[in-house]
Amino acid sequence: MYALHALQPGASADLWANNRNHQVKTFRHLKIPATTSPAEAWANLNELSRRQIKKGNLQLKLVKGASVQHLHMLMTQSLQQKKVSLRFSLERLSMMVNAAQSRGQGDVWVAADAKNEVKAAVFLCWDTQYTYYLAGGMDRTGKQIGAPRWLLWQALQHALAERRGLDFGGGMVPSVAAVYVAMGAESADYLRLQQYHPFWSRFFIHTLKKMYAPQDSAFH
Repeated sequence: MYALHALQPGASADLWANNRNHQVKTFRHLKIPATTSPAEAWANLNELSRRQIKKGNLQLKLVKGASVQHLHMLMTQSLQQKKVSLRFSLERLSMMVNAAQSRGQGDVWVAADAKNEVKAAVFLCWDTQYTYYLAGGMDRTGKQIGAPRWLLWQALQHALAERRGLDFGGGMVPSVAAVYVAMGAESADYLRLQQYHPFWSRFFIHTLKKMYAPQDSAFH
């Protein structure tokens, strides 16, 4: 019924303009380019992010290869605070993480305190150009000690050391995008071709997407 195709930079949308089975849309996402130096990355942070990272340096430690259960639990807790349910199971998340780890292209990282209590977790994947922030969560006290931004800072440092940029994945909900911008992310546009079979399913799919995420342009 529905398929997505990424259009390469410079590709023409005119080829599909008159085809009612297709729609070409411009989407926006946030990323930090690989050409950013460590000094520039720090300078691009806002003051709150710097304070939280400094606080995290004193109270947190980075654990790589962490449990998928921690990630799933913290994602669930984070969404519950917003009265939203996590829409996929631990089993499905484990399949995604295992696939990335088996190829050496992804991992789960967590921020743990002195008592080894996990305060924040992220699922990262990478290729030759970018590290991608795919999912994350925190517990109820994680924000107080700066765990989420401290963990994102660790991901950014690792990406830049490997000559990769950091891509925040496309979600443009204002409250979420504000955090990415505070971490120094820049806005970038890309084209996406959406293909519908049959053509009338386009209206049905768009309606469902707007019900699911009414404020997030990455979904509709």
